[in-house]
This record gives sequence, C-alpha cells and structure tokens, in this order.
Amino acid sequence: MAKNTKSQQGSTNVSLLRGLRDPKAADFDQYWERFVELYTPLIFHWISSMGVSHRPDVEDITQRLMCKLVLAMQEFSYDPKRSFRAWLHVATRNAVYRFWEENRHHRLRAENFDLDRLVKPEDLIERLEDEFDREIEVIARERVRETSSERDWEVFRLLVETTASPNEVAAQFGITVEHTYKIKSRLIRKLKLEIERLTGGDPPSSPSP
Repeated sequence: MAKNTKSQQGSTNVSLLRGLRDPKAADFDQYWERFVELYTPLIFHWISSMGVSHRPDVEDITQRLMCKLVLAMQEFSYDPKRSFRAWLHVATRNAVYRFWEENRHHRLRAENFDLDRLVKPEDLIERLEDEFDREIEVIARERVRETSSERDWEVFRLLVETTASPNEVAAQFGITVEHTYKIKSRLIRKLKLEIERLTGGDPPSSPSP
C-alpha cells in the first residue's frame, strides 16, 4: 500500500469523533455522513480480508456494525495516545466473530463459506489476531518513525529490514558500529512501548455486535 494512503487511513479526525457524541446536535447528521464516507471502505476491506467473501454478507456485517457504532460513538472518549483505527478494527473483528458464530450452526449460503472455518473457528480467530497484530505494528512503526530523526530511522530500517551489516550501515552514516547498535536498541524499545500503548488495557467501550 502506498505510504500516503496508509498515512491517511491511520490519521484520526478528532473534531469528527467529537461531533458524533451528541445525536441531537444540528450538525450531527453531517458528521455521521462524513464518518460513514471515511470508514466504510476501510471496514469493507477488513471484513473481506477476514474471510467473508460474499458481498451481501460483507454489507450486512457493515450495516450491523454501523448501527452499533452510532451508539458507541456517543460514549467514545478520544485518547491521542491510543489509536482509533485500532479500536475500530477490534469492533470490526468482534462483528465478524459474531457472524461466524451465528452461521457455523446453519447452512445459509454454505457455498460461499470456508467450511473448515465453520467447523474450526479457532483457525479464523488465529487469522484475525494475526491481521490485527499487523495493523497495530504498522501504526506503531509509523508513530516511532515520526518521533525519530531521519538518520536514526534509516539506520534502524537498514538493520532490521535489509541484509546490510552494522559495519556497512556505520560506514554509510559516518558513525561507529556501537552507535548503530544503540540506535537499533533504542528504537526497538520505543516500538515495543508504542505497541503496548496501543494494545494495553481494554479498548474504550468497543461495541460487541
């Protein structure tokens, strides 16, 4: 995915979230329409990537989730230290869990389901958790990159994502090998802390469709 697209998806419109807290406000409908416009494509993508391939089912899950969200957002309190997108992913994952649980006992549109997942929902759960972990890591890495110097991030990236040796990286940036290790260690700690910050504790009032 292109960097700009990822950045746009990862960003959060704080005024939009605040505008959804009062359904009696004159501009509530405008805020809700904007929310639907921004996040429906993302929710569609997530649901489809979680093994729901039949479009009417994707639409049904999305619609039910939106009905939950319009109520949940009235109690939602935005915390800039955490990720709204991660919270929304949890809500979407809960909706898909419920969908598979409801349909594992029925033969509704069975030709469109992965029967192994219906028999073994733990396989789906593992897949969803892996998908969520990847989303969290993307967000955490972006936040660490934004709070690190360009040089330090590039040193870190070369050491963890390429086959470049510490000696080669040190020579490229005119620093000592020991310094490259310190940079790598420091950014790994920052990344772990950011992941803990994003996932630590219970998500704020995540709806359970």
